[in-house]
Amino acid sequence: MTLQFDTAWASVRFRGVRRPVKAEPTLLLHEGRLLHEAMRVKRVTPDEVRQAIRARGPVRWS
Repeated sequence: MTLQFDTAWASVRFRGVRRPVKAEPTLLLHEGRLLHEAMRVKRVTPDEVRQAIRARGPVRWS
């Protein structure tokens, strides 16, 4: 818990700490197709992506 607090504190105060700690969004699904290379880099399985889609609920198109 202390390590998490210290990391959060340092990332707020120092730009050099913020960059490696902050997670950047990554596209894992494009036009209904899984992007396997991006999934490999982020260590995410197809099942995890499908579960996240199901958890999100139905898509509403505007």
